[in-house]
Amino acid sequence: MPIPYAVFITIFYFIACLGMGSIVFVSIPTLSAKISASPLTVLATKFLLGQGLLANVWVFVALAGHFSPFFVKGFVGILFLAGVWLNYKLLFPISNQLAKIGNEIKLETLSWKVTIGATLVICLIWLPFWFPLETSGSRYYMAIAKVISASEHLKPLPGYEEVASLGMQGEVQFAVLMTLGSPESTQFFSWVTFVAGCVLLLALGRQVGLKRRGQWITLTIVFTSSAVILLS
Repeated sequence: MPIPYAVFITIFYFIACLGMGSIVFVSIPTLSAKISASPLTVLATKFLLGQGLLANVWVFVALAGHFSPFFVKGFVGILFLAGVWLNYKLLFPISNQLAKIGNEIKLETLSWKVTIGATLVICLIWLPFWFPLETSGSRYYMAIAKVISASEHLKPLPGYEEVASLGMQGEVQFAVLMTLGSPESTQFFSWVTFVAGCVLLLALGRQVGLKRRGQWITLTIVFTSSAVILLS
């Protein structure tokens, strides 16, 4: 599938995960009432919460042998509509937050602008535009996802017992994206998940007193970490 379709599917499923997380927030008023975070932090929280919950749903669906294209596409479509309906009001606040960050960068010194620019470039290099899907890591972790998507059922795969023992958080998400018709979107979705995790990391940094420069340094450390690069 072409890259534009993979990007479309990634955005589509991102909003579906967002919908799942938003439903939880709406269902637990005390949870949403306690949040006093930035719009980007709220977005990342809902997305990661929804993704985690969805992974467990997909595991049970696959174990029951109901991982059919009809069910997967229908369920994801419903969650997509919920994601749009429950989060469209975040668009304007997020735009304002990004504009504020952009204005702060303009006021920084040249050395800090270079540091920030290099950090953002490294972040974009991680996008899967630059490398193929067929890597050793993708072959290792995508095997079970391929079986689930093709057979519509989660079943033992000889030689991959170790993978199964690690949990199905990523594998079932990849299986969904394959069922939606875009194996390439698995890499884009991994990147989106990684960036969402970084947003929450920066939010935690802000809670313990990190200012904007401290947050940029934190982001630089993450994107240049040899451990993170090797595991990714």
